[in-house]
Amino acid sequence: MASPMEDTGQLAPSHPEAELILVFPLKEKYANRDLSFSLLRGRDRLVAHLFRSLDFLDVHLAIVSQMVDANLDPLVDWEQTSDWTERTFQITEWFGSSTSLPLSKKIVLDAQSQLLGNINHIHHATKGTDVEADTVIYYHATLVIQPRTQSVLYACRDHLDAVLDMMELKASPFLKVPTNPLPCACKPLIFTLKQVISYCGANPLLAWKSASPETGQRSKRLLELCLALKAKEEGLALLEAMGKEIILDLQKSSSGIPNMFVEGIQNDLVAKTIANFVTHVSGNYFQNVSFIDLINYSSF
Repeated sequence: MASPMEDTGQLAPSHPEAELILVFPLKEKYANRDLSFSLLRGRDRLVAHLFRSLDFLDVHLAIVSQMVDANLDPLVDWEQTSDWTERTFQITEWFGSSTSLPLSKKIVLDAQSQLLGNINHIHHATKGTDVEADTVIYYHATLVIQPRTQSVLYACRDHLDAVLDMMELKASPFLKVPTNPLPCACKPLIFTLKQVISYCGANPLLAWKSASPETGQRSKRLLELCLALKAKEEGLALLEAMGKEIILDLQKSSSGIPNMFVEGIQNDLVAKTIANFVTHVSGNYFQNVSFIDLINYSSF
């Protein structure tokens, strides 16, 4: 059994949030309905294809806002511009794809170091607020890249169920019909699975103690993904995360036992899924066990 520990529900990143993001303004001009990878043209299409071929990167199309004084030119020559401090850039809208993780977080950018390339087009513009009456907000279509590890963290924080939906969609052929051996195309999916389980282990209250999903649903879905993808190490890490005890209140309850939370085995469906996983890892010993039977063998 894992030792009790306190959890604030937050995972502090080792770098500032925007530090590992690079933004490339698109060379061509696109309407909102055309802002998708399949409709990119020319150099934009080539650059997007290059980055999307790298498994360790997550690639998105996004709208970046630029708030500037009304007298400043919103079009930026990256090599010649010197008034960076008078321009505020922020990722305001993410455009997803079948290969991108769901993101919605608005991120303020250090444009001088993270914006790479000239801004040649204005997607649209709005006037500043009453407080900033002399400013204009311009919006630009961009290509955004970041390490997949960071992208998984952001996506899990805001859209954990949507991340599981995307993973199940990609793994659906293997969920329906087990394949041996798995194709090499599964490696990026297993990598993402490992990162999601790591997030759940570091943030158990955010991952498990939620009112929205059914009890035990997320842990069961992750276990099924481990089974489908033959992810033994990831499955064992998940079981450890499910058994982690979290102290909710340092003061002991009336019974003298600290108030704690543990995901554990929430219901019979979770128990059977764990039994299936253990069977695939260690043999047939746990086949057809019940919820109560598995609890007798469980450390949590």
